[in-house]
Amino acid sequence: MQTLSKILLVIAASVAIFTAIAHIACIPIGAKCYQAQHAPEIVVESAKAGTWLAPLGTLAVAAIFLIWAAYALSGAAFIRRLPLLTLGNYTIAVLCIARGLLGIQLWLRHPEAVSTFASVANWLWFLTGCCFAVGYYGIKKVNR
Repeated sequence: MQTLSKILLVIAASVAIFTAIAHIACIPIGAKCYQAQHAPEIVVESAKAGTWLAPLGTLAVAAIFLIWAAYALSGAAFIRRLPLLTLGNYTIAVLCIARGLLGIQLWLRHPEAVSTFASVANWLWFLTGCCFAVGYYGIKKVNR
């Protein structure tokens, strides 16, 4: 069980790291990348105008995803134990699952309103949240 739990947490960390990289890639690529990733219009306009909102906001969001990855890797004992590890991993799991479910319910009710990209992202975040929750629960169960 512990091996599977570690694999689930590594998957969760990988998704978070990939997401951070995808966000950071928008900074040099510009407005078209922000548009492709469905960024808010104010961020796209910032990228077009060359103001600081888009790059600073992007770095802040990417930092959040990297912190999430660190919590998954800490839960799997690949890096040192981070503060509030249990609360952190379960909170991240809830946020990911909620993000996924909100999009999935919209897709179920109004499929025409949800792009393929958004639909895939919704399912990916739902499953990533499950990886955080089930993976960390398995680690905690073995370590009791």
